Amino acid sequence: MWNVVLLVATDQYGNSVTIDQDKVKIAAFTDNGARVSRKILIDETPPCLSVAVDDLLKQLTKGNTD
Repeated sequence: MWNVVLLVATDQYGNSVTIDQDKVKIAAFTDNGARVSRKILIDETPPCLSVAVDDLLKQLTKGNTD
């Protein structure tokens, strides 16, 4: 059985989204090169994001590939 500890997505510009247990971390570069980051507890996110993260984690831990 999978135990998801950390999930990271990045793009070619160095922007990233990280799901780390109960936190979502977002890091991005602005047009002028400044780095902006934000850490959000999953429980504090809008319901649609919280549900999407929960569903993703459930799919990963169940091995569901739908």
